Amino acid sequence: MIGQQLAQLALTTAQLDALAAGDPVAVPADQLNYLRNLVEASGKDGILALSAYFDSLGTADGEASKAALANAVLTVSHENIGADITADGTVRSPGGFDRLPADLREMLTSERGDGLRLASGFDGLGDNLRDHVTDPSSGTPTRSEVREFAAFADLLNASEPTNAPGEQLGTHLLERAADFHALDENADAGVPRSKAFPDSSLYTPIADTFTDIATRNTDSSAAILTGTYSDGTDLANYDRDTTVATLLAFGNEPAQGLINWIPGDATSANPTVAQRAGSRLRARADTVEQ
Repeated sequence: MIGQQLAQLALTTAQLDALAAGDPVAVPADQLNYLRNLVEASGKDGILALSAYFDSLGTADGEASKAALANAVLTVSHENIGADITADGTVRSPGGFDRLPADLREMLTSERGDGLRLASGFDGLGDNLRDHVTDPSSGTPTRSEVREFAAFADLLNASEPTNAPGEQLGTHLLERAADFHALDENADAGVPRSKAFPDSSLYTPIADTFTDIATRNTDSSAAILTGTYSDGTDLANYDRDTTVATLLAFGNEPAQGLINWIPGDATSANPTVAQRAGSRLRARADTVEQ
């Protein structure tokens, strides 16, 4: 059974601890290739169908299989996991967001391959909102799109609590969380009245789960706060002020994960860690002032 195979290939506690500390982790090539091939071959629809199937079993084995599937997705997405670690600490054959299926990446990114954009004329949404709408003139995600986001959030929520997404996946989850919080505020206010908000009761649960999962990786939180990934690359088409303000204003308890790691890092004996925390504090201060 796929779920049992995935469970046998799960990261160890020591490997999860190493990732949490920011260290690279080597996974045997055959194990890594199996996870990557399964996730890529399944695609978004296959991953969500597997998750639903495991739910339908209604058994402890089904729950464990769903958790293993969620862990596999997170493992494949992580830039610090590879087939080997060189003497200088470089990860060979690293994971990353680009290892996820193209249709899943499209769902989670702020750009569509066809270049569609959602006009940002709604109060409170700002330029950052780039929902993947079938009809871009409708201004809100369709019912089926919202349910796909909800199903993916539900899957990730089954993952091991110490298993973090890769930096880029986590960053995109936080961007989408901000979008759904903004949509929820507009749905509650009926702004604009001409638009429908199908399944709007799912907006906040999606946003809260995405935030909770994403902030397991402090690099993702740091990228959202500064607009820059840890390798120095700027986030594409990113409105930092709108995103951060939305998450902190409406993000509930999960949003505290965006910032609660900073004080500890700021007093770290490691100068690189302390410097990173300082830059995040400055970015947060800039957002609050604006």
